[in-house]
Order: sequence, then structure tokens, then C-alpha cells
Amino acid sequence: MKIKFLNDLPLSLAYGGKEQQMIDYFNSLEKNGHDISMFDVNNLNEFDDLDILHLFGEGGLISDVIKFIKINNIKVKIIVSPSFYRRPYYFYKVLKVLEKFKIPTWYRYKKNIYEDSDSIIVNSEIEKEYLLKIFNINKNNIKVIYNKVDLNITNKKHLKDFEFKNFFLCVTHLNERKNILNLLAAQKLIFEKHNIKLILVGKNRFDKISNHQKFLKIIKNNSSVKYIPGLDKNINEDYNKLQYLFRNCMFHILPSHVESPGISSLEAISFSKKILVGDFSIVKEYFNDEASYCKFGIHEIYNAINLMLNENHFNDKKYSSELLNKISLKNLSFDLNKVYSE
Repeated sequence: MKIKFLNDLPLSLAYGGKEQQMIDYFNSLEKNGHDISMFDVNNLNEFDDLDILHLFGEGGLISDVIKFIKINNIKVKIIVSPSFYRRPYYFYKVLKVLEKFKIPTWYRYKKNIYEDSDSIIVNSEIEKEYLLKIFNINKNNIKVIYNKVDLNITNKKHLKDFEFKNFFLCVTHLNERKNILNLLAAQKLIFEKHNIKLILVGKNRFDKISNHQKFLKIIKNNSSVKYIPGLDKNINEDYNKLQYLFRNCMFHILPSHVESPGISSLEAISFSKKILVGDFSIVKEYFNDEASYCKFGIHEIYNAINLMLNENHFNDKKYSSELLNKISLKNLSFDLNKVYSE
């Protein structure tokens, strides 16, 4: 079986949970002996003898590639792993009405992606039900593969000039969806009471320039936050630093408005760290009662962090075998091969 992967954006422009998922899928399949490579959009011969084209994302490039395959009747199985963010249902009903009046919206190309794919891989049952409610998709074509991480972390390398004490951690892309500005406002109150720092790791990807500028202003000369602009886990030195931070933090926090469920929360679990996460349905599908939850306002986040600190919630946690099996990379190649072979 010949397999190729294609992401909707170059990794140099966008590197988040979807991109990390793609790399994990790729490595797992390659490790288990599959014929796999990245798809070159500039080479028409890429379709020669190709069995599976696995597309990541739901942007314009993905729509155009699927359209090209259908128009030219190319015999290849199309698998899509979308990065679908839930919006209120009425939002899509409005878009459907606009489409009826021939007013173009991005709903149309998303619809084409979902309805023209052979299989769609989503990260939760809730996401599956949501797509079925909005688009005309055969429910048998939607498969659920939970996001996964490596649970067998053994490296405990000592890092010179990279040591921190008494901190909790947030590793994520910095944008509106991740609720970073409210987290920083809550952290200011936490630092005043407990004198405990937040270490914030991630690249600045705010959609609004005003929020980007507000973030830079907040972290400038801010003694309550240690900001690290980004660590690439595919670079050995950065990976060692990330491991150190996860291993030595009190707990990990990710108060996002929308998540599925957040790769960094899964990584924190791999280090047996407790997690504080945004109160969102897909997140709860993953963690049930094995995580602490918070609403999204400044004082709600503050109260949740304060509770974690007051109740000594930063001791290592033993997670259930059910959760660990759900998020373990060990079965990923089998799960993917099952989808590809159907």
C-alpha cells in the first residue's frame, strides 16, 4: 500500500496540533514498514500507483486537490483529517442560506471536502456527531482516532543554565482561542498571592494585531511570567528543554475556549502531571473526571489555579489505564491501517 501525506499549509507557516498529529501518523506508519512519503503538489507523477492520499486540514489547497482528483477521475482513496473548530449551529445554517442565493462562502468548499472524501478521521465522537449534523456525510465514512502521544518518555538529561523552581506550565500556540490573555491576567493575581511563576511556551499567533500588541505589553518586564517564544520538539535541544519543563512543573494549564483536547495536555499526562483545562465538551470526552476544569473568565481561571495550589494538586497523578490506552501512540499504526484498508 503506497501512502502520501499532504498538509494544507507549509510547516514553516503553521505548526500546531494538526501538524504534530501528521508527523506522529507519519512516523508511526513508517516505523511499521509502510510505504509512505510526503505529497509533492508540483509533481503530477505523484499520483502514479498511489493508493492512499491522506490530507490534513480543510483549507483551499485541500479542496483544490480533491476537486482535481474528482475531475480527472484519478483512482486514489482520499482520507481527510480536518482541523474542524466547532461554531454555533446557527452559524452554518446562515451559511447554507447564503449558498442557496449563490452567495459564495467557505461553507461550499468545506462541504466538498467532507462529502467527496472516502473517509474522514476526527479526534472525538462529539466532533463526528457535529459534522454529521451540518454536512451530508455517510456516518460510516467518519472514523474516530483519538489524539495520541508517546507515553514512554525516558530521557532525564540535566540541562545546564535551564533550571526553574516552583512554576506551573502552559505549552501552546498563543492566540484568542487558547484564552491566553485571560490566563495572563489571572496569573498576575496568582503571583501576588503565591509568588509562583507561570512558564509560557509557544509562538505568538494572535489573529488580531491589537491582541498581539497587548500580549507583548503584558509580558514585557513581567516578573510573574517566564515567556519562551517557542520550542520545537523536533530539535533535540528544544525537545530536552520541553521534557525538563513537563517533568518539573507543578501542573499544566490550558484554559482554551475550544480544544480537541490539546496535545500539550496529553504530553503533561505522559509525565504523570495533573492538568487544568478549559471546560469544553470534547476535552471532557477525553479526560472525564481525570482533569480539573475551569470556565474561561479571568476570575474563574484564577479560582481554579488557586484551588490547585491550595490543595497541593501538583503531586504526580496516576491516570487510569483506560485513558492511557486511549492516548497512547502504540496502537496508532494499527488504527490508521484499519481505516486505509476499509
